[in-house]
Amino acid sequence: MSVMQSDLLVLIQALLLSMARTLGMLKFLPFLSQQNSSTTIRSALALGLSLPVAAGLWHPLVAASPSPAMLAVLLIKEVMLGTLLGMLAALPFWAIRGMGTLIDNQRGANAAQQVNPSLQADATLIGELAERGLVALLVQWGLLQTVFNVLTDSHVQWPVLALLPDLGPHQHGILAALAGVVTQAMVLAGPVLLLLILIELGLALVSTAVQGFDVYSSAMAVKTLLALVILVLMLAPVLETSAQDALRWWQEGLPQTLGLAPWP
Repeated sequence: MSVMQSDLLVLIQALLLSMARTLGMLKFLPFLSQQNSSTTIRSALALGLSLPVAAGLWHPLVAASPSPAMLAVLLIKEVMLGTLLGMLAALPFWAIRGMGTLIDNQRGANAAQQVNPSLQADATLIGELAERGLVALLVQWGLLQTVFNVLTDSHVQWPVLALLPDLGPHQHGILAALAGVVTQAMVLAGPVLLLLILIELGLALVSTAVQGFDVYSSAMAVKTLLALVILVLMLAPVLETSAQDALRWWQEGLPQTLGLAPWP
């Protein structure tokens, strides 16, 4: 093998290893999902974020000269780490989307999904609106790039050419963070859910006095109207609070959960 071919092989190995973790993370971020961006955009962004890491892998790869089997193991490990980072980094978006999903379920907007399996399981109008609103607010504040800092920090603690790190001491924190999404979504949706439940209770009492009163159809219309009115009043402060929580999570909570040290 000529020197040029050998250098090209090392370059390809460095790019693949450096992009694997980045692509695994980007798959879980909602603004870079398959529904919102193309594979070309994700690949270009992953390449740009991975070039500094790839440059640092050149000499270690030349010195180590890993076998194809070891390269495959390292690639799988990098994708797994990227998946873990992406899931945890996307928690603020999942929480705000979960709020909208709970509200849509309670007002009956997602009732068709229970009888029509062909519909998307995560199709929720309010959840989609709230999630995109959070992304837009973070972009306006100039803070969306903060989510990628944890990717940079992870290379300090978890080198690319090292085997799978020991996540045992951090598994409780990881599971607690994932479980906390449901709690946070319930807290955000709580005021609207309480009102919708009270409306259902009131209409149920009315139906006992009025014969032939269609509680289901009437409740859906009333709940939808009032839910939208409340969302107009509370969505702005909810998005601001969620954006601040997301920033704290990316800067402090997520690195502490995974035991990552920031760049010196």
